[in-house]
Amino acid sequence: MVEKKIFVYIAILILLVILLFAVIETIRTPVVPSGKITAYFHLYSSPVKEQLEQVFLKFSREYPEVELVYYIEPYLDMRRKKIDFLSNNQLSEDHVVISSSTAADIRDGSEISPGLWTGTDWKLFYNSEVLSQLNISEEDLQEISQLRFMDFIKTLSPGLKSNQTLFAVSSRYYIQWLSWLQHLELEQNSGRMPKSFALSEWQDSIDLFNELVESGYINPDHGDINEASTALRMFKGEALFSLSTDSIYSIFLPGDRKYIKQLNFPGSLKQGWNVGSGFYLTMKKPEKVTRNANAAAHAFFEYLRSDEVIDQMLKTTGVKLHPARTRGMLIEIPTISDQVGNAELYEIIDYIRN
Repeated sequence: MVEKKIFVYIAILILLVILLFAVIETIRTPVVPSGKITAYFHLYSSPVKEQLEQVFLKFSREYPEVELVYYIEPYLDMRRKKIDFLSNNQLSEDHVVISSSTAADIRDGSEISPGLWTGTDWKLFYNSEVLSQLNISEEDLQEISQLRFMDFIKTLSPGLKSNQTLFAVSSRYYIQWLSWLQHLELEQNSGRMPKSFALSEWQDSIDLFNELVESGYINPDHGDINEASTALRMFKGEALFSLSTDSIYSIFLPGDRKYIKQLNFPGSLKQGWNVGSGFYLTMKKPEKVTRNANAAAHAFFEYLRSDEVIDQMLKTTGVKLHPARTRGMLIEIPTISDQVGNAELYEIIDYIRN
């Protein structure tokens, strides 16, 4: 009986050693990205599409073992084509599907590369060179942005130069002004929107905006200038920030775009929300995917979020892409600035007209 137990123990030990060597060999064996990627992207406008095609071409040259097939079309057409493909095709173990997707469309168990890749969400934009002249590092600014909005103002305003405002704002065509009201309302109420567009529901934010103007934090001529002017004032250092979307980059010359940085609206990141919408990089893969195909997909993710691609797209097209970030997805709140034709907003718009 004892000899039998010893034999069993030896057999188990031998099995464990074999398994250990198999694991070590698996670890030692390099994983070469290979397989097939079918990709769907929404950046179809010229010259962005042509530049994105060049990005894909370079990836194919750097990863010859990966077969990359891509489609670049308007988002709804792209989305329809991707759904049709997945409905009518069974993915093999070495085949993955990668696409740009809105938050609303990520409902199919896809893997998400963390953080927005590109989008139309609103941020505070600033000129990093102007910031450095005030002896404020970008790291310090990111930390200060975690404060509540009024604390953010109190922290930065003492360092302003004469005739320099904290924010450059336009209310001439309502869009930026409406976004300001929405951000002030959300920040004061921890991301909660008013129940309606009745003026009484927004009066506190309107009053706060007016107080910011009276205190010199916002330019008093906001009713006379357009949004492009607010961006230029920010770039020249006449103001520290301009509230905008990524479309702001198209205003500047290619060589100047690298100086334009962005900041989440004070308090919003900690509260877990942002205004606008964005596109994420997502991957749909078979239940049993090969290590090589999985490596190919992640290599594609990393490439699309690399400094090289981000800098190249920004300089040549004015489109801002974003690196991956570890923080989870924020609650996306639709911007009311897209609803200027909504009759329910007329009461608020009439206020600024008068």
